[in-house]
Amino acid sequence: MGAAEAVSTGIEMGIFDGYDYVIHLHPDVFMTNEAPIVRLLEDNAENDYVFLVNRSLPDDQRAFSFDFFVFKPRLLTENIFIDELPTYQDIPEHFLFDMLTKKGVKHLVGQRFDSGDWSPRRIDDHLALYHEHDLELVERLLEAPVSPPDGSPRTAAANWQPPIVELHPPSQAKR
Repeated sequence: MGAAEAVSTGIEMGIFDGYDYVIHLHPDVFMTNEAPIVRLLEDNAENDYVFLVNRSLPDDQRAFSFDFFVFKPRLLTENIFIDELPTYQDIPEHFLFDMLTKKGVKHLVGQRFDSGDWSPRRIDDHLALYHEHDLELVERLLEAPVSPPDGSPRTAAANWQPPIVELHPPSQAKR
């Protein structure tokens, strides 16, 4: 339950305060294209859903993916994890579902895989996330020809560089 503990501790420490969103993402989950995630955030910016979750198992309605979820700290009125974290005996995916349900936290269940199943491991169909433990497969993905998000000609992902955006300190920001 290390990931749940990390989120719970972050809530207790107040490190998420002031943020519109917190994206919980395991270190072996890779964003292959940020556009679907940005669209998810933009589409839910004005509603009162506290958590944006998804399922990874078609036959288990309690299995909310714990490798990726989003929450809005400003709408989270309490640490929903802290009370049962030390004694909970089930898997983290059930923990997330159970805590959201038990505490009555408003959440939106989105789709990640067309089949509803994470297996076999692949880039998911709706969020463009790739959860992979085999780093050789990740390296192959990074070396494969891809089109960058701006639609420019195909190039190797490892060689593609995002455009440089000049940032100005707040005191020098253009108005």
